[in-house]
Amino acid sequence: MKRLSSRSDSVMNTMKTLKTMSARDVPLIAIIGSTGCSKTRLSLELCHEFRAEIISADSMQVYCGLDIITNKATTSERALTPHHLIDFLDPMSRFTVTDFRNRALKVIKDLMSRGIVPILVGGTNYYIESILWEVLIDSNQELDEKCLVFDGEEGCHQWSEEELTKERIMSEPIYSGSFSDISSEILHKILEQLDPITALEIHPKNKRKVIRSLQIYQQKKRPKSELISEQKTMNGGSQLGGPLRFKNSVILWMDCDNNVLNQRLDKRVDEMMERGLIEELLDFHHNYNKQRISQNLSADYSKGIFQSIGFKEFHKYLLLTEEQRKTNPFSEIMLRESTESLKYVTKRYARHQLKWIRNRFLRLNDREVPNIYRLDTTSPELWTQEVFEPSMAIVSAYVTKSEVPSHIKPVPKIEVNENHSKRFQCKDCSKVLDGLVAYEAHLKSKGHEYNLKLKRKRHLELISILKSYENEIKS
Repeated sequence: MKRLSSRSDSVMNTMKTLKTMSARDVPLIAIIGSTGCSKTRLSLELCHEFRAEIISADSMQVYCGLDIITNKATTSERALTPHHLIDFLDPMSRFTVTDFRNRALKVIKDLMSRGIVPILVGGTNYYIESILWEVLIDSNQELDEKCLVFDGEEGCHQWSEEELTKERIMSEPIYSGSFSDISSEILHKILEQLDPITALEIHPKNKRKVIRSLQIYQQKKRPKSELISEQKTMNGGSQLGGPLRFKNSVILWMDCDNNVLNQRLDKRVDEMMERGLIEELLDFHHNYNKQRISQNLSADYSKGIFQSIGFKEFHKYLLLTEEQRKTNPFSEIMLRESTESLKYVTKRYARHQLKWIRNRFLRLNDREVPNIYRLDTTSPELWTQEVFEPSMAIVSAYVTKSEVPSHIKPVPKIEVNENHSKRFQCKDCSKVLDGLVAYEAHLKSKGHEYNLKLKRKRHLELISILKSYENEIKS
């Protein structure tokens, strides 16, 4: 009872502090972690205890509808506290990290000006990174803003390979739709001419990033690599980009044992199926095609909500007619395989999220990183002592600018081999590989050996042809 009373007094003091503190002193709380680690639950509990509101940092939850596949907070959960940047955008609109950054910063500054703690929560880590650090490149003029995002492309000029010159790129606005008929590899070769440093960092098949770098070159009249270099040399900058934006910020990292998390994610997919996932996907797919056909548009599964995990896995099943789904003996097998595929990619995505956290937030480098506190969500029965109470103590300390209790320690930085972040190119095989380990493995592979033998064979054949030609001339 004494413990509850003490915590209640602490919360009351914290609330009073928030009402009187300046916007500059209001802390920013970021909740990160793999999908399935109960980030939403903690954010709601913190909002209940503090004067706080939630900013969703999820690239798919910005779209209206499709609540099951995007795993949004339920309607009743959203009614408990204001949620920002969730469920507001047309499902077929393109939405970039630049769009998110611009909108989220506006919300955060408004909340802080009113003494409300912004809680940034979600699984799209590069969205969170764009808020915590100054890592994106801004446009020079408001008129150019549409050229920095993938909107406003309808009716844009379709470039041909012959038009891809430095002079043309410098003079005309670039949209993602400008290069529909041009391969990513060709665009990458152009980028190599304009900005070789950036080109080396981008995989030739990553068309979106290649186009983005060309957009920056067109807008700024300078290579992206130069602009990034300037960010890094700013006061507080690092090898990963610009300085920390909000000095009074803290990161709560929701972590979980990998085996437990995998079981949890499998169970969540099963629950999504029970809640009506297939019906949700079928309904959306039907409405999308109906609208597309009425507007005489071709199917485009590369943008908007179609990027969400789930659509690709169930795509073949969604293309079946209602009659085929009922009578085709293979439809049940297809549905079962699609479900298993969804489970697999969800677990793979969770691993990717964890890798990002380790490489971008936890690795030992020169970046100024807020304190990161790991909260173990492995055992639900230990939630109160392992998650809720520590997070309460941490947030209270940041609000009141006091010390976090000594038994709650931030996560130490970890050593990460720099070679894992480098990109290597094998010119013999025309292949780009991420990391020294992958590159060295490729050099030992049978495919690489085969290409070397083929190259040597062709070289010898060429020498033989040249010698024959020389002999003909002499004779």
